[in-house]
This record gives sequence, structure tokens and C-alpha cells, in this order.
Amino acid sequence: MPEIRIVGDGEKNVTVWVRGEFATDKPIELFAVGDMVPVPKSLVLGSVIWCIEEKAKCCLWAGDGSHPGQMLLFMESRNSIRLDRPIQMPPEWDGAFYLSPRGEFERSRGLLYWIVLDFDKVRR
Repeated sequence: MPEIRIVGDGEKNVTVWVRGEFATDKPIELFAVGDMVPVPKSLVLGSVIWCIEEKAKCCLWAGDGSHPGQMLLFMESRNSIRLDRPIQMPPEWDGAFYLSPRGEFERSRGLLYWIVLDFDKVRR
């Protein structure tokens, strides 16, 4: 189970900090937009920082709340990205964000990860 913290939640933006270990190759839900108070009209992903176990890979997805749908970002090892053209979620979208491992990893010990997501909020 991942440890998820909303470390900054202002009127215009939100920062989500996630760390954990994949024990399976199934996607995990990070958080749902509908769980935020107040619920923003939409979210815009502006930057991501990540540290994933060496030679490991994972993907960030946006889904409808029951399963991942659209892949937003592919992440490998350690890196960060600030998007010049942020990724805009559809208006009135109230889905969820997911993380899934990609490729082979040693299932006996899992896959460690740490990720920080920065979003801008679009008000309703």
C-alpha cells in the first residue's frame, strides 16, 4: 500500500507526495479528484519528480475511477520533468491517478518508488 501525502494544497495548486513498493504488477490508485475538498473543475499536471529503483520503470495513468485509462508519463530510474505544455485533464473530470510498474522486476522483493506530482487547479 503506498504512502500518499498531500504536502501542499492551496487555492491554485496541489502537490502530492507518494512512496511505496510494488508487490504486484497491478496498477495502484494514488488519489481520486473527487476526494479533494473542494473538488477542482480540472487539474493540470505541471511537473513531476521521481526516484524509482535502479533499472525499474513505471507509468503514471489517468483513469475513470475504476481502472487506468490514459498513460500520462513513463518514468525510469531517477529524474524530473517540468512540462512547458502542462498535461490538462478534461473539464469536469473526476477520475483518479494510478501508478503501475512496467517491465520485469523481482517479485520477491518488490519495486521501490518515490514520486512528487505538482498540479495546478482549475476552479469550478
